[in-house]
Amino acid sequence: MTTTLKPASSLVITRVPLVDSNGMATWNALKIFQDWDTKLQNGLNQLGQITQSIPAATQVVGRTEGIGTTLQNIDATGKILAAGIDFARAYANKDTDHIADGTGSPLAGGKAAEIALVSSAPVPLASHWLTGIVSGTFQQSQPRFTDVAGVATAAQIPDLSSLNGQINLLQLPSAGLTVTITTAKLTVGGVNGSMTFQNGILTGQVQAT
Repeated sequence: MTTTLKPASSLVITRVPLVDSNGMATWNALKIFQDWDTKLQNGLNQLGQITQSIPAATQVVGRTEGIGTTLQNIDATGKILAAGIDFARAYANKDTDHIADGTGSPLAGGKAAEIALVSSAPVPLASHWLTGIVSGTFQQSQPRFTDVAGVATAAQIPDLSSLNGQINLLQLPSAGLTVTITTAKLTVGGVNGSMTFQNGILTGQVQAT
């Protein structure tokens, strides 16, 4: 930085003698030196470093604006404020990987989704859907019966012969007759028989005698 100084010629003593005829410093010379010393002590420390505030109009070498304008977008900790950054320009590390995430890490989640989409796109298997992303890889599964709305049609139900186990009463059609029919005894001392039907299917029989 540069500050405005008086021309060097104004600091040269031209009319005040430095010493008298005895070789002692004159009063006028001592007064000038005293003034200089006071000014230096008020502006510099013992190392020659500036101790006073630098005026806002002071210019940085090679710049025309005052230092107040040059530093206006730097905070008290030396960090550049957002107003001092031109986001239209190209910068190194200008991507979301170098921005601190907020609540829920939305940037990290978006990055994981992008990696999964580019490096491990889901295989288009029939009747599958995506369930999420784990370590950058898409996860998928098939829907269950409880995930499907509506009622199956007759064409969607497989042949009963392909089912394992026996058919239970709930799988039978409801149009058949549910009844117990008594059959007459065959002899004078015999007993009546019976046939029991459920939904039209014989489920029990007692032989007449």
